Amino acid sequence: MFVMGLSNDVTDSTQATIQKGAFRAEGTLWIEDEQLHFESFDPDLKYGPYMIDLDSIKSVAMCWSRGAGLIPIEADSIQVITFDSQKFRFILASPQVWHEIISSTITPTVSLKSASEPFSKRPANDN
Repeated sequence: MFVMGLSNDVTDSTQATIQKGAFRAEGTLWIEDEQLHFESFDPDLKYGPYMIDLDSIKSVAMCWSRGAGLIPIEADSIQVITFDSQKFRFILASPQVWHEIISSTITPTVSLKSASEPFSKRPANDN
């Protein structure tokens, strides 16, 4: 399914369920040029609308939906984590597709822990 974004660019959209602990709300998840959006079908539930800037997303990972917020039920979810440590878990029909869509839009960050040894201890290049 596709939705017309505010910038008039066609973006991806799907029905999704947001899970916060034991509570869930069904709604629509869509992505625009610069934001990921979720809007609940029932605004009285107070779950959203959420607008997450794509450049504020630290990571996106495949994960399990949980019964009662604790018991893993099914691997049908993605978790979006922002740089300010907010976590959003979305239960989707095609979580792998959405993982790829969102992952392709976020800027990769370089981890200082990824090097096997500190830069200062690496041998100098004598070229």
